Amino acid sequence: MSDELPTWEEMTDLDKGAALMHVWKRDREGPAYAVEHYPVHYFDHPVLLALDTVDACTHASIAAKNWRSMAVTKFDRLYDLALDASRNKKED
Repeated sequence: MSDELPTWEEMTDLDKGAALMHVWKRDREGPAYAVEHYPVHYFDHPVLLALDTVDACTHASIAAKNWRSMAVTKFDRLYDLALDASRNKKED
């Protein structure tokens, strides 16, 4: 992966939520299962959108490494934002 990938602070809320959706599932089901069945699908940042599945999932794991220490309300807001966007994207 490139050093030019955005850090957590540089990501949009939608992209943060997408990363959280993946890392939460990764924590519950294991990395291989999460990559295969719940890969991260970024929304905004062009560099993130260009990543292949494995690199996107690796980036999510690195970028959201401190997700367990995040306030529950912030986690829920970002997660729900990406979940809603993902559902709307599938309906298009």
